[in-house]
Amino acid sequence: MENFQDLDIIQATTWIKSHVHEDHWPKRIQELEDKVTQLTHAVRGGDFTKDMKRLNLQEDPIGWYLYLMQCLTCDIDKYEFYQGARVAPIFKTLGAHLDLVKKIGGISAKVLKMIKSEKKQTDSILFEILTALLWVRQGYEVSFITEGKERSPDLMAIKGGEKWFIECKRLSQRSEYSIKEQNNWLAMLGHISKYLTDHNLFLKVVFHQELHSLKDTFLRDLLIEQTLKNGEILEISNDILTISTSKINIGNINIILEKEPVKYGSPHLRELIGGDRESTGFSTGILANYGTYGKPAGFNKYLLKISNIFAVDWNCDAPQAIETKARDIMTHLKKANSQFSNSGNAVIHVGLETYDGPAVERKRFEKITQNAAVFDKEDKNLKFVYCHFLQTYSFTDDIFVCDESVAYFRERNYFEIPLNNNFLLGLDTVVKKNSLHWEIPHP
Repeated sequence: MENFQDLDIIQATTWIKSHVHEDHWPKRIQELEDKVTQLTHAVRGGDFTKDMKRLNLQEDPIGWYLYLMQCLTCDIDKYEFYQGARVAPIFKTLGAHLDLVKKIGGISAKVLKMIKSEKKQTDSILFEILTALLWVRQGYEVSFITEGKERSPDLMAIKGGEKWFIECKRLSQRSEYSIKEQNNWLAMLGHISKYLTDHNLFLKVVFHQELHSLKDTFLRDLLIEQTLKNGEILEISNDILTISTSKINIGNINIILEKEPVKYGSPHLRELIGGDRESTGFSTGILANYGTYGKPAGFNKYLLKISNIFAVDWNCDAPQAIETKARDIMTHLKKANSQFSNSGNAVIHVGLETYDGPAVERKRFEKITQNAAVFDKEDKNLKFVYCHFLQTYSFTDDIFVCDESVAYFRERNYFEIPLNNNFLLGLDTVVKKNSLHWEIPHP
């Protein structure tokens, strides 16, 4: 594969790294790569979803993000597509407007905190920087407010003598419930992965009950029972789940691999197997001969010939699961509102990622709309709440795609609009702007 030569991403990566001495990075980046390499190349097959689950790089997120962007632009054979897709739109936006980013008051101190003392707050700090940039792009003079003993918002923006105070709240990528649900799924998958691999099966499962209510051996027992009864499993549908199975055509995939190896864990492989391009509940495991391009480091691992393979596309539509995963923002609004004093126009920006599927996002948006309408701002001068809904993808024909939808709620009878463009990511070619993006499938 050819490196993704994007000057905006390169500029943003170089600028962030420049905040500390260049000798700081080699060891830090190498430690991250060693962790990835050890996991990726330790076994000759396995479940990519479980591999990524075990890959815990949250001690140094900004180092990991810089490593991904370095791989994307300079050494793409070591790149991880899905995690990289979350980062690339942010770096591209920062790089494309780097001259404006540098005008944000206190920006260097904020980046230094992200690199050194507040590494675990990387996603929140990047969201704050993108929010500051949004206001700068529309003619405001923006600066970070120095944290003191008294509560204060994150940013102050001034234009034409008008002053706005801004607080940013970035929700975590996934809810605790979603993480526990995935763990329940991985425990269940562990009992059937050998069976699926031996039979080269593609399993599609929709659970109608919450996964934590089912035994880890539930699917294994069900598949064995149906196999003994019918000789093969085609479809099962009841109150607990709907399931269908099909054979993966290894022969056809190996014909393609003879012409050109395919990267392990890549969108290309997922599409060859037959997986939904946008599904977030996708698991696969592969027994195969592997090779690398050059040194076996990072995610530099390519399929040469497959002997056995399985894949599963799964989700849960249980009403209680949807309700719980549809996290409201009320708690975050209350915390944000408490940061403001009683004077000055105030704005809250909330960042959310939408990886739990359309049903969850519809429910969450319903909650947000209802609660925003009755939110008690107390005696604060809160004028606007902006909600930025973000989701990223990686496809064979697009290394990264990012959808952003924005909803804003304003004080009743307040008609002055401070922002003409509400979108954090200045990527007109890849960001949907006309509707809630989870309602529009990708082509």
